[in-house]
Amino acid sequence: MAELYLIQAKAQSRNPDLIDLARINMRKFRQAFPSDDKIADGDAKLLEMHEIYALELFATGQLYERKNKLQASVIYYSNVLLEYPETAVAEQCKKRLQELKQLTSQMGITKDLWQ
Repeated sequence: MAELYLIQAKAQSRNPDLIDLARINMRKFRQAFPSDDKIADGDAKLLEMHEIYALELFATGQLYERKNKLQASVIYYSNVLLEYPETAVAEQCKKRLQELKQLTSQMGITKDLWQ
């Protein structure tokens, strides 16, 4: 099932329902089969889905930066850090937020989010 959700996520990277369904599926699988070897594989596929969604949010943040709508970009970068902090994309978002730190402080976003 995790593989199917991953395939769908690659095709529909703007559909957040898929990742929620994949999370539920993994939680139920983990409960039903707590010592199964396939849990690690499912977790890896879920992490890959997180990367896909985080990358989509990061790209949207960059789009808003290019349009000089910095507050919107800060929101997208912050969402990556809140929703997908374990991803490689989160590191890119941290760097962008550090560069936009004056704006983030005006918006009430603390450094704790990106440190």
